[in-house]
Amino acid sequence: MIIRTIEAEERGKQRLRAAAYARVSREDERLSHSLAAQIRHYAELAAEEDWEFAGVYSDAFVSGTTAGREGFRALIGDCLEGRIDLVLVKSVSRFSRNTVDLLEACRLLSRSGVEIRFEKEGLSTATAEGEVMLSLLASFAQEESRSISENVKWGVRKGFEAGRFPKRRVFGYMPNAGGFEIVPGEAERVPLVFEAYASGESTGSIAARLSLSTAAVFRMLGNECYTGSKLLQKEFIEDHLTHRRRKNRGELPKYLAEGSHPALISRELFEAAAAERARRAELGWRSELYQKGPFTGKLFCGECGASLRRHTKRAADGGRRSPGFLCKRRSRLGSGACCLRRVAEHELVRAAGAASGQRIFPETLAPSISSATVYNDRFEITLADGRFFSVRR
Repeated sequence: MIIRTIEAEERGKQRLRAAAYARVSREDERLSHSLAAQIRHYAELAAEEDWEFAGVYSDAFVSGTTAGREGFRALIGDCLEGRIDLVLVKSVSRFSRNTVDLLEACRLLSRSGVEIRFEKEGLSTATAEGEVMLSLLASFAQEESRSISENVKWGVRKGFEAGRFPKRRVFGYMPNAGGFEIVPGEAERVPLVFEAYASGESTGSIAARLSLSTAAVFRMLGNECYTGSKLLQKEFIEDHLTHRRRKNRGELPKYLAEGSHPALISRELFEAAAAERARRAELGWRSELYQKGPFTGKLFCGECGASLRRHTKRAADGGRRSPGFLCKRRSRLGSGACCLRRVAEHELVRAAGAASGQRIFPETLAPSISSATVYNDRFEITLADGRFFSVRR
């Protein structure tokens, strides 16, 4: 047996591909300059160390506890795709103020062979003691974030108690140094919206008539600022890590700043519109405002109990197919969730006509139908006077 030695080939050393992450949390000139300085610093450092510079990933004016950081997500994605070997960060708090998120990101990148270096603390995820120290420092950063959040909340709530609140653009008003000023051309439409709604007109009709969107009409109807008052602390931040907003349903006190700006409507008109909103909400689909057909809100699936929705689709030849109704559960979850077949509208019309004693079922007879339950083999129809009919399909 002859053994020969094959000498190892000498290969050129691959340059380290380095990237940096920078973040500032508040929007002001000094911090904007800080972000630019961080970007310049890392570019110069890469040149000094003879690294292949992969660029700076940055997030401007976002919190370190916020999950929706575009630059941060892009950095993690490029690291996992093997484009980066080393990540440089100014400090632990710049990378993340959430302990769990920080450690998960560090472990994820370490498993992919990516090292993270924190300049201020002198830490590296490539060392054994790095994760222990990171856990401690991240906990301190998270606690600092919580303390800052509590201080900010305290200041905001004290402002609410004193009747101070942030001024934002509202239809009909423009914020100014003193509070709000009326916007001509918009302000005149505000009382028209409330009067029409309180008298029973639908939001869609109001929006079309006054050149507004339906969403804008809904927002106006729920905003008490048009009475010259402002209800404060209607929402609150649930958690300083997620920054999730919640409606204040009695968890915290609310404050009503009366006479804080010129009124566009009376308190009585606002309350009349609020009462109408409550009435319509209680009626739901039974409201006359939603009755688009004789069966609207009255059809139910006998096989699974779900409601039915109107459905029209084009035939294979491109022609318009006759309208019908589908089980909502089957539509959402598939045929395995419910066995009810599509029912044609003309079938329902014929069955309703038979139940009501009419050969043709016009829309004027819609109030006489209380509900209709659809099975694969029959219709069960209840009339408004309490009579019940079962009609075979």
